[in-house]
Amino acid sequence: MISDRFMIEPATANDSDEILGILEETVFPSGMSLVYTRRPDAYRSFMAEAEDVHLFVCRDKQANQIAGMAAYGFHDCFIDGRPQKVVYLFGLRTRPQYRGHRAFVLLPQAYHETVQQLHARGISYFFTATLKDNTIARRFLTRHRPRMPSCQLLCPYLTLGFRTLTRPPSLPGSCLFRKATSDDRTTIEEFLTREGRRYSFFPARIDSLIEQHAELSWDSFYLLADRHHGDILACGAEWDQTSYKQYIVMGYRGIMKLVRNLSFLFPFFGYPSFPKPPSTLRFSFLSFWCVKDNQPEYLKWFFGGFAYATRRYPYFVAGIAETHPLRPSLDRRRMLRRDSHIYMVGDHTTPSDLERLRESPYLECGWL
Repeated sequence: MISDRFMIEPATANDSDEILGILEETVFPSGMSLVYTRRPDAYRSFMAEAEDVHLFVCRDKQANQIAGMAAYGFHDCFIDGRPQKVVYLFGLRTRPQYRGHRAFVLLPQAYHETVQQLHARGISYFFTATLKDNTIARRFLTRHRPRMPSCQLLCPYLTLGFRTLTRPPSLPGSCLFRKATSDDRTTIEEFLTREGRRYSFFPARIDSLIEQHAELSWDSFYLLADRHHGDILACGAEWDQTSYKQYIVMGYRGIMKLVRNLSFLFPFFGYPSFPKPPSTLRFSFLSFWCVKDNQPEYLKWFFGGFAYATRRYPYFVAGIAETHPLRPSLDRRRMLRRDSHIYMVGDHTTPSDLERLRESPYLECGWL
């Protein structure tokens, strides 16, 4: 895609420093100002997001610089209980000085053409995400324009921060919480396949993800199991991604500035304190988590065990769709939250598709 001044083309490893600069000049608007970055090598970080990632840039030929960028990656996910290729559109950024220029619309147009081409090849599901309080992005996504991809709200999505524990939680005598080993691989895969296929977008190939990410292994999983029979009741993986992407707290605004000054008291009430800016957030994701038969008690016991097992971090982060069956049970836990919206992209997503996908979605927090 090209115009007199701008050109869309695949990014290369030589673009890494410039891409990093664009990422770090974008501060997400909220009470807690965050920079989402990909140090030390932005290009390699994007490539690590999925087994097959396409990153493209919009170049300003006159100024000889990148005006913006966008990416998409392929994931194997369960849809209607069957593994299917799903495309996640992410990383859309434009330098502030180009908003309102041709570059500002060329990248979404490239997304539109990508969706059309991939749909013609048999891929039916495309999704993207944005923060709820990023009103500019939400208006851009939901406003219908010619040659722009249509976006329909799939569900609100919550990213939740839970304080880790310094003491082990109490568990019923019938349950055992433990760290998995490579010997548990088959049992974990069987459990995640059986339970995960109930949800739209649950990862269908955990083995492939572990092969792709050096920071993941079968030892990354934790299990809540029946002490007597050994059956898994809940499981999930610890996933620390700070080696290739980070969240940096730049400051606080409004009421959050006052709250931050009092946040040293939060741990006494079960909440994580707010870090002093500027600082990189230290946490692990709870990823690929499933609970047998959506039992709230299993979720409670598993979260407690995981909070103690990951106590070397101040807190851990888990994501859950607003329409997930276990969402109401989390209201009993003390947490910090950030609200996002998940959108399905493309004109081919029908109302019946949306209704079906909304029933029980799982979106992996480590991907968003």
